[in-house]
Amino acid sequence: INPDGGTYVKREGFRYISNPVIESVTPSKGPVQGGAFVEIRGRNFDSEAKVTFVKEPGQIANLESAKVVNDSLIKGKIPASPDGSTGLADVKVENPDGGSFALKGGFQYKTTSTEPEIHTVTPNRGPVQGGTDITIKGKGFEKDALVVIGDSFAANVRVVDSTTITARTPAGNEGYADVMVINASDGAFAVKKDGFEYTVPRSSPTIKEVVPSSGSSEGGTPVTIKGSDFREGISVIIDGIEVPESDVNLISPTEIRIVTPRAASYGKKDVTVVNQDGGSYTLKGGFEYVPPATLPVITDVDPKFGAISGGTIVRIQGQKFVKGAKVYFGGVQAPQVTVDDTGTLAVAITPEYIPGSADEPANGRYPVKVVLVNPDGGLAVYSGLFEYTVPESKPRITGIAPSKGPSAGGTLVTIEGVDFRPGLRVFFGLTEAAVEKLEDDQGRTPDEEGFTSGVKVTVTAPAGTPGKVDVRVVNPDGAVALLKNGYEYLNVTGQILLESIDPTEGAVSGGTPFMIKGSGFVNPVKVYFGGVEAVGAVAVNSETITGRTPKNTPGKKDVVVLNGNGLSAALRDGFEYKVPEKYPKITSIEPNRGPAYGGITVEIYGENFQDNAKVYIGENQAEVTSVDSGKITIILPPGSLGPKDVIVINPDTGLDVLEEGFTYVTYPRITKVEPAEGPVDGGTEITISGEYFSQGARVFIGGKAAEDVRVVDDKTIKAKTPAHTAGYKDVTVINPDGGQATLQNGFYYRPPRTKPDTPEDFIARRLDETAILLTWSEALNANYYEIYGATSSRGPFKYIDKTTDTSYIVTGLEPDTRYYFRVRAANELGFSDFTYTDYAVTKDGTAEKLLELPADIVADNRSNRATLTVKDADYLKKEDYRVVVKSKKGSYGSYTALIPYGVSQKVSTVYFAFDEIGLSLSPSSLNALAFGNLSSSEKEDAALVIEVTRAEGAKLEELLRFSDKGMKRLSDLVLVEISGKVGKKVQKLASFSARLYIEARTDILSQSTLTSMGLYRYNPDARKWELSSQYIYGPGWYGVFGK
Repeated sequence: INPDGGTYVKREGFRYISNPVIESVTPSKGPVQGGAFVEIRGRNFDSEAKVTFVKEPGQIANLESAKVVNDSLIKGKIPASPDGSTGLADVKVENPDGGSFALKGGFQYKTTSTEPEIHTVTPNRGPVQGGTDITIKGKGFEKDALVVIGDSFAANVRVVDSTTITARTPAGNEGYADVMVINASDGAFAVKKDGFEYTVPRSSPTIKEVVPSSGSSEGGTPVTIKGSDFREGISVIIDGIEVPESDVNLISPTEIRIVTPRAASYGKKDVTVVNQDGGSYTLKGGFEYVPPATLPVITDVDPKFGAISGGTIVRIQGQKFVKGAKVYFGGVQAPQVTVDDTGTLAVAITPEYIPGSADEPANGRYPVKVVLVNPDGGLAVYSGLFEYTVPESKPRITGIAPSKGPSAGGTLVTIEGVDFRPGLRVFFGLTEAAVEKLEDDQGRTPDEEGFTSGVKVTVTAPAGTPGKVDVRVVNPDGAVALLKNGYEYLNVTGQILLESIDPTEGAVSGGTPFMIKGSGFVNPVKVYFGGVEAVGAVAVNSETITGRTPKNTPGKKDVVVLNGNGLSAALRDGFEYKVPEKYPKITSIEPNRGPAYGGITVEIYGENFQDNAKVYIGENQAEVTSVDSGKITIILPPGSLGPKDVIVINPDTGLDVLEEGFTYVTYPRITKVEPAEGPVDGGTEITISGEYFSQGARVFIGGKAAEDVRVVDDKTIKAKTPAHTAGYKDVTVINPDGGQATLQNGFYYRPPRTKPDTPEDFIARRLDETAILLTWSEALNANYYEIYGATSSRGPFKYIDKTTDTSYIVTGLEPDTRYYFRVRAANELGFSDFTYTDYAVTKDGTAEKLLELPADIVADNRSNRATLTVKDADYLKKEDYRVVVKSKKGSYGSYTALIPYGVSQKVSTVYFAFDEIGLSLSPSSLNALAFGNLSSSEKEDAALVIEVTRAEGAKLEELLRFSDKGMKRLSDLVLVEISGKVGKKVQKLASFSARLYIEARTDILSQSTLTSMGLYRYNPDARKWELSSQYIYGPGWYGVFGK
């Protein structure tokens, strides 16, 4: 265009060309021989652009396997150095339109100094969309290493060390791809041909749980991976280390069992599963490797096989086991493991085992590894194998009796079920029980002909801790029968004793009434015969159990008693079941009703009755008076109201039961009437005690109807006496149904009150040189009696004493002297006449001073008994409150001391020395316990009674039976009792305080090698002697023992 506007156009006279730019070359270094993958990034690359490496003009090499990905990226392989030497080369991009760009010195050819190698790529497959985390193992890796999968750089490359690289795969094409590692520092590279396979997965596995989630860094921990869509041929990778195929066991699409490989480092590691089609899943930090603090060792496993269903109790021996350890059988965790205090024994229960892809049976058995893992991760692998079997037998437990017992063990227990085999073992919890007997359904044992398998096994329960435990029966082929929580250990102490059972044999049909004798029985009680519970067992008292035998098989059976409190005891082979030749049959009973208190004659009709047959009405045995084959005559025993079974048992054990064959009815019975006497004008309120009284009952006394009759309950009637003549009268109760009872002479009508009658039958009889005994009969209306005496029949008669008893001992007399006595009765209305005078002559001899007592204390000696009465408190004070009784002929069998109320009130302490026995007490303190509030007249006739009695004969033998082994008796055994006496009423004190001393026998001590001795008290409840202090707090038997 000229300035003046003139123009000219040259068509296509100038051509615009592209302007490509190279921004980076990665890697920028490489070996002279080339071959490494390279990425060239920039802009304005044409799809047909060419790349060359130029060193000098004319020395050009083309990029190999070049691929223009887009206008900013070109990939390929570095060609060999154009001139075959090291040095810088320009990298030139030239578009087809001639546009070009050269990056001066963009790539450096070098002689490499590193030699990387790739050994493994884990996992070696993954989806085409990339994203698979891989671990490359090898050597010679530099910190700046690059990773190429196929024709793309991997992401998230991390060089862990010179042998390990982790990376994430880029997207790729389906099929195999080379894996290349390039050390960027010098360009050295390594290639693993087809090192990774890109797949189009159809599976989508997931991991939900890894159990356990931690383990030893040394590897070997059994782990179960739970998730979904696990496929055959699956791989498991932990922290880039693939679990060997032999240690991967696919159980199901949701479960894999593995054994962890040795770790490269501690800490939480990713867990990856990869199916063969490339479907994968990674659980971040799914397993933690920990450094073990212990190194346990397994030396033995017993037994070495068990049922595939699990439940076998296995004892694992070794060293350094720690409480809380886990045990794995074929990678499956045992549900229960205990480790002893020594760390050398672990007891485990095998889990159920489901074979997986890696399991191959050998002779029908699946061998598996046994691994013990301590809480710190330290683990031990048994050098041998445990074999899971598919057993032929199929045992099953249907019942157990008794189902509980003391934690001390020792209870005989019968387990019922099916298919129990000879040689079986039984476990309570993890502890083995001693097998006592195995029986089949015919009562045969394994050593008897015809036995194939048992239905009943009897064992002795081992000791255990309180609570419920599983019971297992394990057959020799490994089959296990399990009863969950089948037996309960109770936290009870004490014992029961079984002494005998009567009878000791009975029919297999059951129904035989039995009685067990022993001690310590407590309701509700159960009795088992060969593991079968008896019918109607009840503890009548602490020493007796009654009931009826259950059905059973022939042979001897253990009898087990289980108390309501959990204690048990057994009579081994205590009862024998027999098959009788013939069974009796009951057809009728006459009469079939009778009084509950028994006593009437009853006849039983039937057939096949044998001589010496026994008869029971309910649980009570009747007295049999005659027997022939068709009739038995008995005396009805007492029983409770209502219908009762009638049982006839022949000597050959054959029996028959007529259910509810006899009925006890309410015939009343009178046991006592209180008060038993009253005035003739009637009106006395009486209480009639007995049994079987019915509402509406009538009462008659001497044939006259009582008034205000009220039936309180079936054992008590209250009424008022009618007026009647003096004397004894029968008391009759008549029930509305006509049943009646009479207590002969049950009530006495007193004549009107007068001054007392004169005592009769008065007799004086000498006892020894210083004492005479006076006796007489009770006088009507007497309150007490006065005794008078003289040395001449003509008197004068002097007052000696008064007493409420009908006997009196006069003491302190002179030897060989005749004394005369007479007695009269007294009451509030006056005195009776004196009795006739009687006399007695004391024995010839000298007066033996029985007691070392103050002069005014009276004592006597009768039939080896010493009795004394303390009469003067002031004189006691002068004697330092000591009362000493010494026998010149050894010792007395018993001692009785009476302290009148008036004296005891003044004395705070008194000491009695009864030969070698010393007893110190406080009479004034005892008064409050013994008497309470007394009237003035009652105080005059009140006294404390102190009694000390030596054990002799059968009583001594009985007491000594309960002394412990090693105890040696060093003194007599004495009973100490204190009572309060008011008139004729004597009330023993249930508790008091005193100090007791018994001198040990020196003749025994001198011949003994005892290490201890002391005062002991007999405990009647516990039936044993217990150590006591000298201070005693109640009545009882005491003695000195050594050990």
